[in-house]
Amino acid sequence: MTGGIAVIGRISLDLLFGGIPRLPGIGEEIYSESFDLQLGCSSFVYATTLKRLGVPVKFGTFLSAGMRSQMAKMLLDKELANTYINLYPTPEQNMPDPIMISAAMSTVHDRSFMSYADNYADKLIDDETIYHFYHGAKIAPTIPGYPEVMQQIAKEGTVLVHDTWWHDDMSLEREATMLSIASVFSPNDKEALFLTKTDNIEDALRILATLVKYPIITLGAKGSATIVDNQVHYIHPRKEFKCVDTTGAGDNFLAGIMYGLYHDWDILKAMTVGNICGGHSTTQIGCCKASLNLAQLKNYLQNTPN
Repeated sequence: MTGGIAVIGRISLDLLFGGIPRLPGIGEEIYSESFDLQLGCSSFVYATTLKRLGVPVKFGTFLSAGMRSQMAKMLLDKELANTYINLYPTPEQNMPDPIMISAAMSTVHDRSFMSYADNYADKLIDDETIYHFYHGAKIAPTIPGYPEVMQQIAKEGTVLVHDTWWHDDMSLEREATMLSIASVFSPNDKEALFLTKTDNIEDALRILATLVKYPIITLGAKGSATIVDNQVHYIHPRKEFKCVDTTGAGDNFLAGIMYGLYHDWDILKAMTVGNICGGHSTTQIGCCKASLNLAQLKNYLQNTPN
């Protein structure tokens, strides 16, 4: 790939139950007001959001001959036709299905999840395949399981964007390799404070700024923050978005960052796009149900206060 954005990752089938008055107890059955079946996971969100905004994207994912994979393929063909490549090495019927499945149950107060994934090898593909897939891309999310490949890709000029997820043994030491080669690191506020062992966002940003060029902390309904030339900047969220569901908002935000970097915009403008993508995604249930197109994005940007 030359000049576009390359993304590799597994995807999930998300069963979304909405409008539940309460979660069912043992032996109980409750009907939801709404239901939808969608694809999820950060890699799918990145590829879908960026494609809708007109960015050239190559998406590598994993599909077997199993039932979940075939259901996912139907949805992929509808959303990302001619954009994705199946990288699963042996898509045979008796192989583990790489598609995860997650049932999300949303009440007026919060959400609960039940998820499942087949056991699979830590490395579904080899380093050479990853390298050739990412080679020549302008922007790419990191894949922490392939540090040598990521280092080579960064050395060749690909801008790497690193994200993390909450787990009890997370630490800056575990993130060190990716932070040393990534240009962007975007934890949420809880993750950032835990990683830096601080109790405020600005101190966390200053610590992260010693490790990565653009540390960006997402602040949920309060927007996002970064530090440039030792000055902390807060990018406030849009007020016109009525939040229905926050699933995938952080992934949509990071897709907006990649959109800005692809167009060589400064990081503050890229964060404005991130806030728009993240905020717009919350207006419908699911990661990518709210479809933001390029005309809408341009309209939001034109009406953004300086």
